Amino acid sequence: MFWCWFIGFYLAFMPLYALGLMGATRRMQHYADPSWQPLMLVALAGAVCILLGIGLTILQLIVSIRDRARHRDYTGDPWNGRTLEWSTSSPPPAWNYATLPLVERTDAFWAAKEQRKEKHLEEAPRHYVPIEVPKNTPAGFFIAFFSVITGFALIWRIWWLAFIGLAGLVLVAIVQGSHLNRETRVPIEEIAALERKHARAVGGA
Repeated sequence: MFWCWFIGFYLAFMPLYALGLMGATRRMQHYADPSWQPLMLVALAGAVCILLGIGLTILQLIVSIRDRARHRDYTGDPWNGRTLEWSTSSPPPAWNYATLPLVERTDAFWAAKEQRKEKHLEEAPRHYVPIEVPKNTPAGFFIAFFSVITGFALIWRIWWLAFIGLAGLVLVAIVQGSHLNRETRVPIEEIAALERKHARAVGGA
């Protein structure tokens, strides 16, 4: 797939750049100079190669969706990463880390994995505390919606629509700002259950 896109792009467009320098226009019904035909055929071959790449991309999406349960990764570290973002479970929880990781050197996650591997150590049990996380809110969606309306209206000078967009933004800000209780507490049991699941996934990988 990659090579189809890579080779196809150069085959399709480099001859067209050369033809443009030779006087070919962007769109034409026919070309009067027969010497352009070989480059046109090369560009056609490149377009066919890109079409094959598109087909392979669609096929890859179909196969990935069909086999997603079999290939799903719960370890969060499918490529044996070095940095801390690979130390969380997959999909990552809202709180990122149940306990703050100890970082004493570069690539601390890699060093911790190597140490456990060399000494055959199990990960030490952790002591969890409840974690406060923000509640889900649709405010972001509405801000984006009214921002698009406002931007579109200002570009095209549709003042009444711009006023509606700005009013919507102000209303969303007022409603969101009036919510005093905007956080929720994740109980220790839920944190511990997810960490146990993550540990089992890592141990079985």
